[in-house]
Amino acid sequence: MALKWVSSLIALFILDFGSVLRRDNSACTLYGAIGRAVEGGGVLVGKTRDLTKQEEQVLLKETSSSRFSYLGIASRKNGRLTGGINEKRLIIVNASAASIKDRPRKHLHVESVLGRAASVAEALKIFREEGMGSPIHYLLADQKNLVLLEVYNPERFEIRDISEGVLVHTNHYLLPSMAALNGKIDRSSSVRLDRIQSLMKDPPFKIGQFISFSRDHLNGPGNLAICRHRPPGRKSGGITVSAIVFSLPEGEPPEIWFRLGQPCEGPFEKISF
Repeated sequence: MALKWVSSLIALFILDFGSVLRRDNSACTLYGAIGRAVEGGGVLVGKTRDLTKQEEQVLLKETSSSRFSYLGIASRKNGRLTGGINEKRLIIVNASAASIKDRPRKHLHVESVLGRAASVAEALKIFREEGMGSPIHYLLADQKNLVLLEVYNPERFEIRDISEGVLVHTNHYLLPSMAALNGKIDRSSSVRLDRIQSLMKDPPFKIGQFISFSRDHLNGPGNLAICRHRPPGRKSGGITVSAIVFSLPEGEPPEIWFRLGQPCEGPFEKISF
């Protein structure tokens, strides 16, 4: 599958999106708004990606070997998208279910769904049929729906679907039927959740605000901030390695704003699909 770099930072290369499972040690903050919660209407979705060690992040675009073209952010190391958008304006971002220890990693790859689904409804159908093999969280959006999908296994999952308002998530179960499944909830997940909930209390939102949320340092430096940094003198701990914001304005083409590296350490680039 040929995947094209699509910013001035990037050069053409090829990655194989096989089904090999790799350990997911990531932790992320997800947030979205839809309808009147977005200035001018439409949809906004944001994601920060955190890892326990620095890995180079790349922006990938696939245009030839799937039903629908898509683009998103992945680690160069494994080439798996952790958030992306396709030509049908379907957005999918994910976050690890870190409150479940020693969990299997049998996730359906985000790029597999973006390459085949034209809407949230189609994506959820694919997830139900193929992709709920292990604990994980997703935020999905199209022009009419913003959806939180929490997965434990094919029999235990819950969906919250809204057409007005906001949804946020970090790395533990929040929905009523799922919360009892949490093991030990990492303090970082709880603190980041409280912070993003606080930031999302005053709609309507603009793209610039969603970018600024990814740079938020309250409760830092360290693992408790949305934009995570290792405290001075520390060589281990979580670090934010990328951030991306998707916009689906009403009647206009989608916009994607992204930062490869820590969100606070440089400007975001804009790309139109």
